Amino acid sequence: MLGLTLRDAGWDVVEADSYVTALIAVRQAPFDVVLADIWMPEPDMESLAAIREEAPHAMLAVMSSLDIDQARELVSEVRGIDMVLSKRTAPEEIAAALDRRPGSS
Repeated sequence: MLGLTLRDAGWDVVEADSYVTALIAVRQAPFDVVLADIWMPEPDMESLAAIREEAPHAMLAVMSSLDIDQARELVSEVRGIDMVLSKRTAPEEIAAALDRRPGSS
């Protein structure tokens, strides 16, 4: 649903089913934003940190169904996470939050 909403808002979306495939994607092309589900399919902070390293200029946002404070705690060891979002947030609100990233018009 979020992918459709982002596409409708004009975003080019590349979907990945795991941190491994996401890491491959960021190695192959530049991204403005990387939005990762913390549970993709399980928390892997080492791979999330590798994504940050491979895409240093991209905004890195993570999503979780956990309470926001719990999600922040889970990813706290990864430097450079720009935004923690709740899956409980409407897709349109998530798209709007991503549009407000620094450097966006």
